[in-house]
Order: sequence, then structure tokens, then C-alpha cells
Amino acid sequence: MNKSNKTSIKLLYSIFKPFVPSLSWALMTKDEIIKENEELQLRYAKAINTISILERKLEKLQKENKRLRNENRKLRRQNRVLRRAMEIVEQMNKEELDFKRVIQLLKKEKKR
Repeated sequence: MNKSNKTSIKLLYSIFKPFVPSLSWALMTKDEIIKENEELQLRYAKAINTISILERKLEKLQKENKRLRNENRKLRRQNRVLRRAMEIVEQMNKEELDFKRVIQLLKKEKKR
């Protein structure tokens, strides 16, 4: 490429740069293009690696979330049973307080 062509390209680039910023490659040498391509490939590989790491973390968090939801469901169920047992105990007189009877009443209600 002779000097006048390069000057013409620079002039065109300066005119059109605000409108088409991707023209920077027109002023680059072959070695510069190869170097930039290698840098872009490295950045791409790092981005793919980061995406893979984030996908694995997301998968772990989703599994943990599912486990915690199941545990929460079980705890809520236990909480309901204990609250109902406390209601039954409150309704009974202290003389007739018998935990076996409370358990029988809870089982009976559960069957309904």
C-alpha cells in the first residue's frame, strides 16, 4: 500500500469514524490484526470459562433452593402439628392432661 492510499484511508477513516467505529481494522497491519484476534480469542475463552463457572454455581444454588423448600415444607407441617397439639392441651383440664390422649386426638384429626 503506498503512502497516498494510506493517507486517503486515514482521511476517510477520520470522516466516517463517528458513524462506523468498526473501521479501525482498515488501518491495522496484518500483525496487529493477528495480535488483536489472539487477544479476542483469549477474552472469548475466558468469557466461556466464566459462563461455565456461573452455570455450575447456578445449578448448585437451584439444588440447594429445592432442598431448602422441601425442608421448609416439612418444618411447616411439624409446626402445624405442634400448634394443634398445644391447642388440644390448652382445652384439656390439668387433671386429665395425658400426652397419649393428645397424640390419639392428633392422629384422629390427621385421618380426616
